[in-house]
Amino acid sequence: MGAESTGGAVKLADEIRSFLIRRWIDTARAAGTRIVKLRVGDVHHAMGLRMRQAAVAGALASRKFEAMANVRPISVEGQMPGANCVFTFELLPVAGSADRPESPEPPGKMIAGKLVSSSEAAWRI
Repeated sequence: MGAESTGGAVKLADEIRSFLIRRWIDTARAAGTRIVKLRVGDVHHAMGLRMRQAAVAGALASRKFEAMANVRPISVEGQMPGANCVFTFELLPVAGSADRPESPEPPGKMIAGKLVSSSEAAWRI
C-alpha cells in the first residue's frame, strides 16, 4: 500500500510545500528578492520535524512545489537528502501581480531574514 493510498506521506509533503511558500517564498517575493536558497536542515528544524529530512528534500525537489510556488530550480548543492543540501530557486513573476519593475541591479541579499547589500539578491534561511 503506497503513500498515495494512505495519505500520510502525501499529506506531509503538501504541508511542507505550503509551509515553504508561506514562510519563505511569499516573504522573499514581498521583499522583491528574485533568488531563494533553502537548506533542508533549516526547513526541517523550523517545522519541528524529526527524521523527515528526506521528505523535506523530496518536497523541495518536486515539480509540484515548482508549480505551487511559481519558481524555477537553479541548483541543488550538497548531499541529498542531507541537512546541508541547499536548493536554489528563481522566483518567477506571478500572473496578475503588480510586481515591482525590474531594476538592472537586484535590491540586495536576504540572509536569515535581514537585507544585506549585494550584487545578487538571495534568500537564505
